[in-house]
Amino acid sequence: MTLTGPGGVGKTRVGWAVAGELLEHFAHGICFVSLAPVSDPQLVIVTIAQTLGLWEAGDRPLHEQLRVYLRDQHLLLLLDNFEQVLAAAPQLTDLLASCPQLHILVTSRAALRIQGEYEFMVSPLAVPDLKQLPTNEELAQIATVSLFLQRAQAVQSDFQLTTANARTIAAICARLEGLPLAVELAAARIKLLPPQALLKRLKHRLQVLAGGKQDLPARQQTLHNTLQWSYDLLNSLEQRLFRLLSIFVGGCLLQAAEAVTQTVDAAHVTDTTGNDQAIDVLGGVVSLLDKSLLQQTEIETEEPRVLMLETIREFGLACLQEQGELEVTRRAHATYYLQLAEEAARYQFSTEAGPWFDLLEREQENVRAALQWALECQEEGENGVETAVRWGWALWRFWSVRGRLHEGRTFLERVIVASEKSGASVRAKALSATTLIASYQGDYARAEQLCAEALTLFQQQTDQQGIVYIQAVQIGVALHRRQSAYIHTLAEEALALLKKDSDPWWSAYFLIVLARAASFQQEYARAAQLFEESLTLLRTLGYPGDVAWPLLYMAHDLIIQGKHTQARPLLEEGLALCRKADSKGGLAYALSLLGQVALEQGDVSSASEYFTESLRLNQEVGHRQSISRSFFFLASVLALQGDDIHARPLYEEGLTIAIMLEHLGLIASCLEGLAAVAALEQPAWAARLWGAAQTIHQGRSTSLPQGMHIRNEQAQTAARSGLGETAFTAAWEEGQTLSPQQALAAQKPVAVSRQVVKEPATMAVKTRFPNQLTRREAEVLRLVAEGLTDAQVAQKLVLSSGTVSWYVRSICSKLGVSSRTAATRAAIEQHLL
Repeated sequence: MTLTGPGGVGKTRVGWAVAGELLEHFAHGICFVSLAPVSDPQLVIVTIAQTLGLWEAGDRPLHEQLRVYLRDQHLLLLLDNFEQVLAAAPQLTDLLASCPQLHILVTSRAALRIQGEYEFMVSPLAVPDLKQLPTNEELAQIATVSLFLQRAQAVQSDFQLTTANARTIAAICARLEGLPLAVELAAARIKLLPPQALLKRLKHRLQVLAGGKQDLPARQQTLHNTLQWSYDLLNSLEQRLFRLLSIFVGGCLLQAAEAVTQTVDAAHVTDTTGNDQAIDVLGGVVSLLDKSLLQQTEIETEEPRVLMLETIREFGLACLQEQGELEVTRRAHATYYLQLAEEAARYQFSTEAGPWFDLLEREQENVRAALQWALECQEEGENGVETAVRWGWALWRFWSVRGRLHEGRTFLERVIVASEKSGASVRAKALSATTLIASYQGDYARAEQLCAEALTLFQQQTDQQGIVYIQAVQIGVALHRRQSAYIHTLAEEALALLKKDSDPWWSAYFLIVLARAASFQQEYARAAQLFEESLTLLRTLGYPGDVAWPLLYMAHDLIIQGKHTQARPLLEEGLALCRKADSKGGLAYALSLLGQVALEQGDVSSASEYFTESLRLNQEVGHRQSISRSFFFLASVLALQGDDIHARPLYEEGLTIAIMLEHLGLIASCLEGLAAVAALEQPAWAARLWGAAQTIHQGRSTSLPQGMHIRNEQAQTAARSGLGETAFTAAWEEGQTLSPQQALAAQKPVAVSRQVVKEPATMAVKTRFPNQLTRREAEVLRLVAEGLTDAQVAQKLVLSSGTVSWYVRSICSKLGVSSRTAATRAAIEQHLL
């Protein structure tokens, strides 16, 4: 449903009212998403996702995370101010198509023109009939008059509707044509102008085709005139400040307003009289607040944050353009925020990093506007590209820490294109910033592609710091591929270069990488020494989110060696640091390690709690490798509890993700775990899974929890006994020839001509379901048919909501239907219920 109408007609208020009435009808509530500060259609999905608490992380696209998250949500999205991002409308169609329980309510000055849209025109408020004026009591109940009185009394507490002023107030409201914003702006002037004087000014200003732009709709002309009238009441300095403040998107702090104003003053921008005058920003802001042209938000810092309603800001920008001040003000605005970002970058590895990251977070809309200006300036030549590159280097750490990798990568890819004809230094920096972000995303192919050119350019310039950045990317790729020898070579080279520059954070980074490489080779004493060296450097720098990682890595190595008591204090300190830094990724890893300790010590209940919370955090962050590992450990907990039915789909989910990531260790572990829980019902398939896992291991030790080693051996003995030695060996050897994908799909019985294999009486007989539904799919279908939502099914079966959604899609595909209702009907017809 799209609520349409001109600016200031009250679409947002109507949307909120509708949402309030519908709140109890949506199981997962209402989510309000303000799109007023967003001008790039590509950022609509990003804004929705981040409002819901989803952030770019790992290599999973944010739009995919959003789609998966919303798939089982019975939710109403209220998207406010969509008119400036209409090109993003088809994305809403895609969301609705893939999320059957999702409903969207949009406010926009224009219809979206997409399939399935219902348009509702929001009408202006009711106005008095001047020909048949009601009594004062009845007049006060008319919507426009009631709103006018409320706002007038807010600025003049003793203002009242009287017999003397009733007709004048009715005439004012009629003149305003029921537009709420116009009513509020007019009422705010009561403190200065009595009703009769106010009406006289309105009669002059609100001529529909005189004061406004004639190519605009009538109501927009009226609103423009109302804003023009309010603007004309300001003195010249207030007008100028109003224009300058309109450059800020989503508001600003007073210090930002003062800095931009001073920069514009220094550029000799003059007021309408042609005289250079300094603006009293503090006094001017107070005046604009009093006149309802500015609003003040809650004070989150030492200074208040002021902002404009979007309609008012658009008017201010038009005035800025008409006065010839737009470009110089945009430049001053972008310069201020670039300096802010570069100042934040000075502290990005220190104990002050967190507050600076928080500040950049609050200023994201202004930063985006400045980034857009930087992209436009690239067309001006080398200086424009260099400015854009400065932005990339100022923000890369913020983008990576705060999960804004997609946004940063998009910006930097455009910078790379513009830098093709730039000088070697600028080009190299553009390439290296992009490689860092690409490697954090897990796009190692793109990272390697850019590394070659960047490394050549840095070597030509003898830029050792630049070479270190490229080596950091190369070592990240090598770490992903477990190339320990190559990691050692790169890290040693980088550390040698860093000794000359004394850069503690990067030195700590390469020490951690060397330590992890040593851990891969089971050189734990060497790894611990290197972790301690990195820890010393990071403690000196002081950012808790960085300090936590070597502690957690050391705890991981101790856990592998069975030294759980020694690991505990490291885990507890790392956990506290992650909480302090609000590091969800670190917190998820710490909880996973605690779960592993609990599991090895036989505390299965605590392990389940740790792994469940770790999975939730990993899914929130979106790091797929960690999600896969969480599924594996949760499945192992269930398997050790004897719950093979629930363990199996979790192993399958973990395996599917691991295959996608080509993570051999996780693939092998999930294959073995899955084989152990499948052996009772499908011994031949289990043998194939073991065979495939053995090929991947290639002599390396398994990462199965200790308890699962015993379970795995028992399962192999049972499968071997059930199939017979010949059939078991044949299936195992067949598995050794299969890829992980083939092994996962190889559930057919093994063909053995030399003997007839009978399952022992103790073996459960596999139930056959129509359309090749698995046991778990049939179980999910039964619950869906009972009317349970995906979330309710997930709770009942101890699965994630996303998992249930995957099962529902698989069920619909196998049954040849496209909806839950049709699937239920098919289940009844095939006697599955």
